[in-house]
Amino acid sequence: FDTLHVEYVWGVDSSTSTGIKTVRPNTFSVYPNPVGNELAVDLSSFANQALTVEIENMIGQRIFNESRTASTGSLLNINTADLPAGVYLVTIITESGVYTQKVVKKE
Repeated sequence: FDTLHVEYVWGVDSSTSTGIKTVRPNTFSVYPNPVGNELAVDLSSFANQALTVEIENMIGQRIFNESRTASTGSLLNINTADLPAGVYLVTIITESGVYTQKVVKKE
């Protein structure tokens, strides 16, 4: 049998010549994980930075998008009660890079 192995490594810097933003190691936390009705995203490590928070499901559909400037101790609470159970990616986009965490939504 012929097999193909594809591996994705989180936190690998991409070339700036491609126009793709640099992916950085995770520097924010999301909790609880797995999540029930509300997800908290800790933005305190991005204090005084403009950013966008996105949540996508595993087929790439964006289900949440909010832009803001984070402040010290900043916490974003997101209502997840209506989301179906599954795996989601929480992404923070800043001028300095893209940061992603995986979150599991329980029933």
